[in-house]
Amino acid sequence: MSESFLILSRRFGGDIRDPSDGDLEDALKQVFIEDHPQLTEADYEEHRGAFLRFGSDEGPMFVVYVYRHGDVVLEQWTDADYEDELVPALHLHRVTFDDALRLWKLARDKNISGLRQEPWVQS
Repeated sequence: MSESFLILSRRFGGDIRDPSDGDLEDALKQVFIEDHPQLTEADYEEHRGAFLRFGSDEGPMFVVYVYRHGDVVLEQWTDADYEDELVPALHLHRVTFDDALRLWKLARDKNISGLRQEPWVQS
């Protein structure tokens, strides 16, 4: 039997299973924080964003990435091994903190139809 999962991977490391609203907000704050004097551009490149993934071991799996400056990417995979995309990645640009949180809540609730209704663009 395939086991379902919901995992938040935060910008600077650490995974949280079944994240709460507070967990989602805290992870997004790490992404939307403006420049910090102690971080170099290389740090920003290495830790560009955070992501929330959900699905089951045998698939499908959905991943919603949120990057600095409000770029969001939705990936859809046949299974949790990231081997075969169901469709090409979809993108949103200049998303606000609140919109990113709303998208993650849709993902957390496994509301695939809600996610698909967004004005995604293929790159």
